Amino acid sequence: LEFLSAFKEAFKATFIEQNIKSGFRATGLVLTPTPPIVESSNWTSKTPQTIRELNFQTEHIKNRIVQHQNSSPTSINDAVSCLVKGAEMMMHSAVLLKAEVKALQAANEQKKRRERKRKRRIMQGGSLSIQEGEDILQTAEVDAQIRTEVASESSQQVGFKGRQKRCGRCEKIGHNSRTCERRQESITIE
Repeated sequence: LEFLSAFKEAFKATFIEQNIKSGFRATGLVLTPTPPIVESSNWTSKTPQTIRELNFQTEHIKNRIVQHQNSSPTSINDAVSCLVKGAEMMMHSAVLLKAEVKALQAANEQKKRRERKRKRRIMQGGSLSIQEGEDILQTAEVDAQIRTEVASESSQQVGFKGRQKRCGRCEKIGHNSRTCERRQESITIE
């Protein structure tokens, strides 16, 4: 009996209207007024691709930091992560572009040196006679021919064989089975 009277007292003290409402509010069963929206921007965190996007995102992050009040810093961290990722991408592309420019400059300088060398050789010899000019052209043609022969030899060594006509009857190169001598012999025999 004592237990029932003590239970009734504890029940009345515990289950008051304020405790019941706060319990419903905590579980989400009762709608509570939503907190005012601080930011009306429909901005989503993404990696900036241009200077304008970078500036916009920087301003957005600064505003979020200023307005941050006892709320979760997740959105700020996400925005900073995207900003860092964009900066890293720009730095990587800058390094790649720098290396590419350096390689192109070296190739360009090498080409200029070759051209200067050719001009200097011609200039040192003075004016060319017709025979000397023809000799230079001939040597250039011979060099080109040698290069093509070397290229064709190396391609044959690799196993490349050009498509050559071969007869289906006698397996000789240079004609096909319609123009084969054996076919004509078999036609005359019949």
